[in-house]
Amino acid sequence: MELVRLLKRMKKVSMPQFKVRTVQLFNEALKAEDKEPVYAAGGVNAYKPRLNNGKSIYFGDRGTGTLTIENNINQGAGGLYFEGNFTVSSENNATWQGAGVACR
Repeated sequence: MELVRLLKRMKKVSMPQFKVRTVQLFNEALKAEDKEPVYAAGGVNAYKPRLNNGKSIYFGDRGTGTLTIENNINQGAGGLYFEGNFTVSSENNATWQGAGVACR
């Protein structure tokens, strides 16, 4: 599975120490649709490996920060979750696609 760096830089005012992490994104190399047996239900479980590969990112320290998206990102079924006061922007009209953005 391909891991892609989502954030190149993130400035957090509330916590001067931060980590740059990688997250799994939409992977076009995976099957668009697949099935697996579900023995308890007597049928099959249909799912979409390509989309389901994307993982969510949670910024939950209730702090203040800036997220700058530098490249086009397809996060598949993954979403961005913020708890605090964050500003999200992009460089060069970069776009983000995913399950959604939630703020608390």
